Amino acid sequence: MRRSPYRDGVAFEPPPDWNGAGSFGGGLFTGADSAAFSDFFRTLFGDEPMDGGFARHSTFSSRGNDVHGRVEISLEEACRGGQRQVEIADPHVGPDGRMTNASRRLNVQIPAGVTDGQRIRLGGQGSRGLGDGAVGDLYLEVRIAPHPVYAINGRNVELSLPVAPWEAALGATVEAPTLHGSVKLRIPPGAGNGSRLRLRGRGLPGDPPGDQIALLRIETPPAENAAQRQRYRDFKAGFDFDPRRELRAQAASVELGNG
Repeated sequence: MRRSPYRDGVAFEPPPDWNGAGSFGGGLFTGADSAAFSDFFRTLFGDEPMDGGFARHSTFSSRGNDVHGRVEISLEEACRGGQRQVEIADPHVGPDGRMTNASRRLNVQIPAGVTDGQRIRLGGQGSRGLGDGAVGDLYLEVRIAPHPVYAINGRNVELSLPVAPWEAALGATVEAPTLHGSVKLRIPPGAGNGSRLRLRGRGLPGDPPGDQIALLRIETPPAENAAQRQRYRDFKAGFDFDPRRELRAQAASVELGNG
């Protein structure tokens, strides 16, 4: 098979007066030929000699690897931002050419408004490179820990807000917590269980900022004594109300359709 006249995309140039003779052609070459070959290999491999008298490549360089990690923060930290210390693995090749496994601590600035699953890139904080190679980057995936009050949905947060039956029926203005402080929330008359009330801009900051959704949860007070039980009887007598009337009508319609 004929060899390609190219090496690494550069045309292969033989030494002066080389016409196939010498050791490559099966014959002998002279001292003058040897000098020509020395110049030839120096052109290919550089000026630094190897142990065998030939030249070698220049120092090898390689960019360091990117490092991937995870940091868990609270919802309040995601809202306000802050600084966290993380410990990351830092494998690298030492001066002796051996792989060294180490770890290091790093103070990381958490930006305000970061969302669950978002990645933060820290340039030049990854693994060290070889030779003069650049340092890799660090990528941290942010996980927001579960919160006892709020649920997270992107930049929006959801709050289950308990209300009394009369507040839902008659309407009321109640105090509701948010990530940015308590606010007065107006409940419209006739609000039902599971009604969604939106507080714009009260979620995680951003462009645009998220909202807070208040999900109404009607709580029935317990009847713990005779007087309270009597109040429930009076309440029942004052209304012609059947909470399952619509359910029965739907079930009857399905039965007629199947018949």
